[in-house]
Amino acid sequence: MLVDVSKAPDGPFEQRFKDGTLAAEGRVVDGLKDGHWRFYLKDGTLKAEGHYERDRFVGRWVWFRANGGKLQEGGFVDNVQDGPWTRWHDNGQVWDTGHYKMGKKAGRWTVFDASGSVKSEKIHPE
Repeated sequence: MLVDVSKAPDGPFEQRFKDGTLAAEGRVVDGLKDGHWRFYLKDGTLKAEGHYERDRFVGRWVWFRANGGKLQEGGFVDNVQDGPWTRWHDNGQVWDTGHYKMGKKAGRWTVFDASGSVKSEKIHPE
């Protein structure tokens, strides 16, 4: 997420929209995002949350829709998608699910229509 913390002091960090509402919160270490971070929409709804290590995505991240429902969720290793991933339709039904291996789709990926029925499946090289 695009938040410049390069000149921020170590410790808790908050960024606010022009109207004063919270846009982002997390910790800064040595001018880099580190630890758990949350990002918000202007209305205060959670937009995304996850962990950074020295400004790089690590572990599980979740992105949300404006209505609070999940948009996508998955893991990162050193800023690269890795592990299980799921995306959702705006009605809350799963859109697709599968695994990433070092930034590339791997193994079986299943795509669902908005009613939850399987639309397609594809096997990607591991």
